[in-house]
Amino acid sequence: MKNGTCHKIAAVSPVLQSVFFGKTVCGLRGGSTFKEAIRANKKGSCPAGYMACSNSTSPENTICYSLKDNSKNACPITALFFVENSKVDTYIKNGYESGGLIGDKVLVYSKSANGLPISTTHVGLLPCMNPVDVQTTRLSEFYVLEVQQP
Repeated sequence: MKNGTCHKIAAVSPVLQSVFFGKTVCGLRGGSTFKEAIRANKKGSCPAGYMACSNSTSPENTICYSLKDNSKNACPITALFFVENSKVDTYIKNGYESGGLIGDKVLVYSKSANGLPISTTHVGLLPCMNPVDVQTTRLSEFYVLEVQQP
């Protein structure tokens, strides 16, 4: 129903989807928020008292952690994939860690891959070319996003 220039969106109950192939996938937010994170300068150097989480990231993607913490646990995950079991060794050789077998896939992640910290995840079969589109299958429920409203 249209009200002036705004459209009313009916409420839809959420669907909790944290179990994949009989396994629960969970994560823990830690460290500073992305806005408050200490970043490297344009040359890739961290401020005094800080160390780069990775030497493999470009300067614009480099997050720095405090030497007082003395722990890379404060470093964010910069890449996360479900891969076939036969490909895990290749990822491990390139600095990824295994999060374990989930169904017939293995969750691998990296804190040194050249990318910004992951702040949001989505599990689906295929990525959408248009980021405002959402993937659905014949078995999934469809939730209209605000940007998809007429």
